[in-house]
Parts: sequence; structure tokens; C-alpha cells
Amino acid sequence: MIGETTVIGDDCYLLQNVILGAHVITGHVTHDRHPKLGNNVEIGAFTKILGNIRIGNNVKISPNCIITRDVDDNTSIIVASYYQIEKKKSGLRYTGYRILDKDIVVYIDGLEAEGVDTVKYESEQGESKVTQIEKDSVILPDVTDKRNIKLKMYKNKEWFNELIVNV
Repeated sequence: MIGETTVIGDDCYLLQNVILGAHVITGHVTHDRHPKLGNNVEIGAFTKILGNIRIGNNVKISPNCIITRDVDDNTSIIVASYYQIEKKKSGLRYTGYRILDKDIVVYIDGLEAEGVDTVKYESEQGESKVTQIEKDSVILPDVTDKRNIKLKMYKNKEWFNELIVNV
């Protein structure tokens, strides 16, 4: 399904049952309310991209995603099981998590190699805390809300990548 005001760039590849639609019902208003896809965008089957958002150039989106915010150029959106990884051409790879009492250990290959110096986590309530990095894992101390934990990774004090883990 492709919404009325959707724009699709050159050399895009969309698999079956992709929805490029509005975020809300508008009562047939004709304002700009659908996604804008850049060039060389690949979208997996059953993905929904909703709202007046921009999907950058050279973006890859895996099947079964729901995208409701802008995606930068050269980004891959990967969804598997209960976690979503947003990454920008990096060597980071989520490999799992473990719960130790009230702490959660999230394993991410490549943290050290990519030079990640700070990882902060944010719960659904907006609580943000700095974590402890140990080689290729991140320790989240004393986590009370164990759902949809967003990890934001920084290099040289600049946001670099993020990972959302549903524990």
C-alpha cells in the first residue's frame, strides 16, 4: 500500500505487504502525511512505514518493522525476536543479555573495537542512567523496569548508535 503523498526515490526495493501510509486517519485531507524514501532503500516484507517521515539514502529495513520516525542515511534497521537494533554502518552486533539479580548484562560485540566510551540506558519512563562497559558487554545496574530498555552509545561524547532491548 502506497499513500497518496508518498515519494519513492531511485533504485528502491520493496517486498510484499509493505505499507507506506499515514500515521493517523486524517479525514481525506491532502496535506503531506506519508513517508519520503531516499535513493537505494530496501524494505523487507510486512514492514509499515507511517507518517510524514524521511527514510534516508542507502537504508535497509528488515521485515516486520514498524517505522514512525526519520531514519538517517546509510542506516540499517534490524528487528529480530523482541529487540530492535538501529545501527549506522558499524561493527556492533547484539548477541544477547543475561539477568543477574537486579543487574542486566547486555552483550554487544564490537564495543571496544568501535571505540564506544559511554553507554546510557533509558527506560520507558524516561529514566536515563550511565552504564558500566566491560569489553564487549554493558552492565545496567539495579534495573527495576525490565521492558524496552534503550541503550544509547557514544564515541567522543557524540551519539553514535542505539539498541532497544525488550527483556
